[in-house]
Amino acid sequence: MPGLVGHARSMPADGGVGWSDPSAIPPNSAFSRQLAGVVVNEHTALQIMTVMACVRLISGVVGGMPLRAYVNGQAGGGKTQLDPAPPIVAQPFGPGLSTAEGIEMGVISLMLMGNAYYLVADRDSRGTPILLLPIPTQSVKVQMVRGAATYKVNSTPVDPKDIVHIRWVTLPGGVTGLAPIEYAAQGLGLTLAAEEFGARFFAQGATAAGVLQSDEEISAGTARRIAHDFAHKHGGLAQAHLPLVLDSGLKWSPIQVPPDQAQFLATRQFQRQEIEGFFGVPPHLVGDVDATTSWGSGIQDQKMDFLTFTISKYLTRFEDAWNRMLNGGGVGPQYVKFGTEQLLRMNTIDRYNGYLVARSGAWMTSEEIRAAEDMPPADDPALSDFAQQFNTMPKPAPNSSGASTGGDEKAL
Repeated sequence: MPGLVGHARSMPADGGVGWSDPSAIPPNSAFSRQLAGVVVNEHTALQIMTVMACVRLISGVVGGMPLRAYVNGQAGGGKTQLDPAPPIVAQPFGPGLSTAEGIEMGVISLMLMGNAYYLVADRDSRGTPILLLPIPTQSVKVQMVRGAATYKVNSTPVDPKDIVHIRWVTLPGGVTGLAPIEYAAQGLGLTLAAEEFGARFFAQGATAAGVLQSDEEISAGTARRIAHDFAHKHGGLAQAHLPLVLDSGLKWSPIQVPPDQAQFLATRQFQRQEIEGFFGVPPHLVGDVDATTSWGSGIQDQKMDFLTFTISKYLTRFEDAWNRMLNGGGVGPQYVKFGTEQLLRMNTIDRYNGYLVARSGAWMTSEEIRAAEDMPPADDPALSDFAQQFNTMPKPAPNSSGASTGGDEKAL
């Protein structure tokens, strides 16, 4: 265990996402070329701007959500938030790595390689994990031995109890999650090939703007001189749109871009939409604002769809992993939940209308409303009373001039 902890702390220079570490296990796609003639792996996939945008968006949203711990009440008595939260919830990755960063690493591993691994580096006196270290996915080898999963990290066997393994989509009977990049390799390869084609098209001038033609026979030296003089007189911004004067029987013939090359941008747009659909990201969230890419009738509907169909899958997997750690590997009264309120936060008037319904229905107190709006407590017992309706609260007594001694802002 100490050796593994030390190795996990000294991550590879590439951040642990690649397979450059000699002890790492390269994925199947590490060196294999796709039909498009390019290599597709975790490194090259992230060079596609849409892939990077989707990975950045989903990992940032999940990592940025607050992680809270609760305990179920006795005999259906509701739930209570644990304050302070257990160490595995409050600071699971130690002082050197924030909770958001540690969870983001796991989400990125899931999105690219289908599996996320954490090493349990420390436990409390009851055996509950209190410190986790992210492990590069390529450093872990998983095998099924007599119906149980066994783990090796950098070829060193590790007790399965000391490995937190979170899977993406897993086939029945599978021990590891499917690697998304491997299954999308052909489509991503086409995208990489199109990007390389476009870069070479512009960088190398694969298609000339036109041709200087002559009916007379021209030597190689004369052709070079004519080309040099033409570029010198008509190339660059200063010479743009100057009159074209030709002699020696020369004629200028412009070249049109072939139709298949003119469809290059359409091909790239199609690949962009395929990647967005593969990761389940609303197009407008990664800068694709075409009129045909709208989800729902409004921003709130689109955020709900994003949370329901994409983000919730990642939240559930991480919550299940943390629940097992809190309850000794099984099911128990303690559990964790990610706070999704920021993603669902409405505009001002919709929030206020929602608070009005909640307060009138006596299932949210005025103090809870103030807390939801990041306002300090009013320290008025009446504002914490579910039975006290806000429209029946006593108003501040007027002073000698007849003016109120206080405002009504406390009675939210």
